[in-house]
Amino acid sequence: MVRAHRLNPDITGDVLSDPKVRLRIDDGRNFMTMSSKKFDMITADPIHPRITGVGYLYTSEYYNVLKERLRAGGIVTQWMPLYSVSKRSFDVALRTFFSVMPNASFWYVRGHGLLISTADEFRVDYANLADRFNHPAVRDDMGSIGIKRPEELLGHLLMDSEHIRKYLSESGDSLMNTDDNAYLEYHTPFEFLEKTESIVEALLPHAGWNIEKILVNAGPGVRDRVSAARSQRRARILPELSEPIH
Repeated sequence: MVRAHRLNPDITGDVLSDPKVRLRIDDGRNFMTMSSKKFDMITADPIHPRITGVGYLYTSEYYNVLKERLRAGGIVTQWMPLYSVSKRSFDVALRTFFSVMPNASFWYVRGHGLLISTADEFRVDYANLADRFNHPAVRDDMGSIGIKRPEELLGHLLMDSEHIRKYLSESGDSLMNTDDNAYLEYHTPFEFLEKTESIVEALLPHAGWNIEKILVNAGPGVRDRVSAARSQRRARILPELSEPIH
């Protein structure tokens, strides 16, 4: 990956040339377990849990390690696959994360999920978000996936913690992925043909988030624009799954 990065600096933003970047090639879970450092942001982007050993990056024990390494006001993000995984396995993964990170929110982008949790209550400072969109690097990165305005980004926020809790409570299950049971590692390899649609169709009736509570520093008309973007995004979720990616 490092060699590939050197060959594609325009795609990667030549991030390794940034003096603030320190590259460490290591076992991520062991590093976090043994480290005493605290971090403002921890992003976990493991590959699919069906791959041998990867399921241990989706366990409650691992999430507790991440939680301990987070500074006050910090953020944890976790990629969540919605393809080649059954609804039950998805629920197990979501429940496991949420059991440790109760301030979680679930974001959805075309067949992929992203769990974001904060050490404190989850809030979005709209003024700060809009300011970030004025930075060319941020604007270009967001534009590359079709997001041109802050409200369009917020349209991808599918569920806040309240809606996640309700969704999980109605599942009638309590199973979690742990180091001992390795549920995801042993079950997801048999779910290769499972479709994203089955999970999305189960999530959509529970989609929603409290815009008045979560969105702060939003000027006149902002909440209306965010609500409109949210409705437009939700209407596209199922149709786009059958469309080719350009």
